[in-house]
Amino acid sequence: MKKIMMICFLAAASFATMAQVQRTATPSKQRDTVTGNMKADDKMGKKEMFRELNLSKEQRGKMKEINQSSKAKKEAVQADEKLTDAEKKQKLRAIQKQQAIETQSVLTPGQKVKWKELRQQKKAGKTGEMDMEMDN
Repeated sequence: MKKIMMICFLAAASFATMAQVQRTATPSKQRDTVTGNMKADDKMGKKEMFRELNLSKEQRGKMKEINQSSKAKKEAVQADEKLTDAEKKQKLRAIQKQQAIETQSVLTPGQKVKWKELRQQKKAGKTGEMDMEMDN
């Protein structure tokens, strides 16, 4: 009798574990949990954008410094447990705005125009993706 009970218990436990499916978001559709912004494929987008802008070595170096500085600031905000999600979101947006201002200061007038065009294309692509997700 004990053997039968043990076999039933093990069978039930194994069925229960098999029934649980792990669902993970695909990398192209992940969202930042604090800001709600799309974050995957973002690096590839930046690399392509910088390639399109034909940055000089000096500009690339400055851009790298700006990005590293912003990344460090963002990580510090994310790690600060004293901040609420709303405060984190506000600080992260302020960091992003500052990063955009610093990025603009590195670019030539012609590159600024191209940068704005590329950003608009990127935004248009994201809204198209979101519309497609909502349709499904």
